[in-house]
Order: sequence, then C-alpha cells, then structure tokens
Amino acid sequence: MGVARREGQDARVRAARVGAEAGIKVRDRQDARRVQLGAGARGLDRLGAQLDPSLDQHASRGERLRSTATEEAWLRPSNDKAPKLQFEPTPYGSATRRCAKPIKDPETQQYVRTTLFIAPFTVLIPPNNQYKLAQMLVPMDDVNTMFYWVAWHPDPKKGITQESWRRFCAATVGEDLNPDFTKKRTLLNMYMQDRAAMKSGDFILHQGS
Repeated sequence: MGVARREGQDARVRAARVGAEAGIKVRDRQDARRVQLGAGARGLDRLGAQLDPSLDQHASRGERLRSTATEEAWLRPSNDKAPKLQFEPTPYGSATRRCAKPIKDPETQQYVRTTLFIAPFTVLIPPNNQYKLAQMLVPMDDVNTMFYWVAWHPDPKKGITQESWRRFCAATVGEDLNPDFTKKRTLLNMYMQDRAAMKSGDFILHQGS
C-alpha cells in the first residue's frame, strides 16, 4: 500500500508540474488525471507527426501497402495467418511490428504494421486510408479504466463522423450501450451472439468483437 500510495503521489506531482506549465491548477486526483490525459493528447499530436512514417504499412522495396476503410470493415493487403512479431523497447514505451506476407508479390514484398505504445496509457495503431487511430486507457480508480478509442485525420475531406465511428465500433447508445455507456452484451444474455451465423461458419460472434 505504501508503494502504491507513493506512486500515486509521484504521479500527482508530475501532473502538477505539467499543469503549472499549462496554467492549470491541480487540486486533487481528478484534476491530475485530466492534466495527464491532456498531456497524453498533446504528446500524441507531437509523436504522431514525428512517427507517422513508421506507423504506415509498408513494403520492403518502398511501395506502400496500406489498409483501406469502408463503412463496415478494414481491408488489409495481406491474409497471412502466421505473421512474425517483433518487439522493440523505446524511450517512450515500445514498438511492436507485425511482419506478414502481402497478397501481392509475397516473394519479394513484406507487409509491416507497427503499433506504438506511448507510456503511460496511449497506443498508436497503424492508420488506414481514411483516418488515423489511437487508444487511450486511463485509470479511473483502482478497479476501473476509461477506454478512449479515437479516429481522426487532419484532412477535412477524410476522417469519420462520431455517429459512423460509434456504429462501426458497435458502441451506439441505445443499440449497443446502455444510457450509462455500459455494454448491453453481457454473460447473462450470452453477449447477444448470433448462433445461427456461428453454425454457418461465422466466427466473429457479434459486431464490434
């Protein structure tokens, strides 16, 4: 308990320092979390700009192999079922690379997806042709975590609307989520699995899985 309490105090001290630089007062734990989240978002913008080339899927000879997005799915230029994974510790967290054979020219090309973990809670996921992707998992307390799933693009002609993004992620309030944003799919209703589809060979089980 003493170690956990000390780590929490250290985190609030760091947040207070960041908050002071931004002109924000840090009075309690909630203020500290808001500052940490804001600092993470600002760091995401800076790192995203610096590391964007490494996030893009690429081929060994320089030709870009990018995934594409539709209203219902992400389409990737590889169907390799046994890709190789490479892990690299970095000063900001880690980089995980998924190296697979592409559908086109598999003898000479390699399809690489790089996912970046930016400590303490941000993950940059390889983008597609319509938007960039990030996840932020921010502790709320000792047993709960707030999950942010973000899609964006600096080009106003691209990106995705909030309504479309919620529908794509099966996170529409009323349809997939309760008014308090808890999931309607639970063990009690067998996660609303489509058993008929499963019998016909569909292993996705339900949208958003």
